[in-house]
Amino acid sequence: MSRTTMEEPSELETITELLREKAKALKATKKKLKKVEDKFVEKTKLYLTDRENLARLLIETYNDPEVQNLLSVEELGSYSYDALKPVLEQAKAREHQKLRELTDADLIPDMQRQIDVYKEEFKNFNDQINQHKQIIAANAQELDQCKADNQHKDALIKELRKDNDHMKARMNSLQKTVQEQSAYIEDVKEVYEDTTVKK
Repeated sequence: MSRTTMEEPSELETITELLREKAKALKATKKKLKKVEDKFVEKTKLYLTDRENLARLLIETYNDPEVQNLLSVEELGSYSYDALKPVLEQAKAREHQKLRELTDADLIPDMQRQIDVYKEEFKNFNDQINQHKQIIAANAQELDQCKADNQHKDALIKELRKDNDHMKARMNSLQKTVQEQSAYIEDVKEVYEDTTVKK
């Protein structure tokens, strides 16, 4: 009985340990995926930074005092506003083209979709980890219950052994009494037989 009780907690401990290892592995995978997501975010930021830099360059060009001066002085003939306007428009169109190339219509949405996929995977991993935590908690509770039952059974076994020892002592005492009584009866028989023979 004691042997069976001892085997059950051992098996539960093994299951609990395996589940803990699984939870650790899932956490490690989650960290790796987080690094991948960070790289995607970093790349996205780089693309956005390039775009901002180009836009800033364009604004600085338009705001340059020399350019503003050329735009405002029409007496400069070939450098008048009318002559300069198409050149600036072309420059602006080229800058817009560069921006379009840098922020390719499919690139960032694709990256965002990939990040969303990873986020969904993270969520699934989190759900799995939470499920495993619940299983571990349930197993730990069951293990504690088994330990408590085992302690109770051990106490009961000790009590039974104590009663058994007491009964053995009582039996030995009774056996001794029976032996003494038997010896006494034998003595009485002998005396009785002697008396009968003499008569």
